[in-house]
Amino acid sequence: MGAESNIPRIQVRLAQVLADHAGGVADHVVPGATVGEVLHALAALHPGLAAWLWTARGDFNPMLAAFLNRENIAALGSLAAPVREGDELMVVTALEGG
Repeated sequence: MGAESNIPRIQVRLAQVLADHAGGVADHVVPGATVGEVLHALAALHPGLAAWLWTARGDFNPMLAAFLNRENIAALGSLAAPVREGDELMVVTALEGG
């Protein structure tokens, strides 16, 4: 087995509006060592999703929120937060007040 076998594969759950751009599927298993790697790998599998995940500058879309094992990634190091086999990443649309 190569080094690739050491890369964790984690469960990613997408809000339905995002799943619509990922083949209509909300649940995915994606490899990566960090939240950012996982999201980039998912976007590579579903190019239509990339425009929703990333801004034109390449930043994570501020209109979205991501939670690793139910904890906001902002509290864990954002996109650099490490992931482990068995983790769950949820990506949802952020709510705005008015």
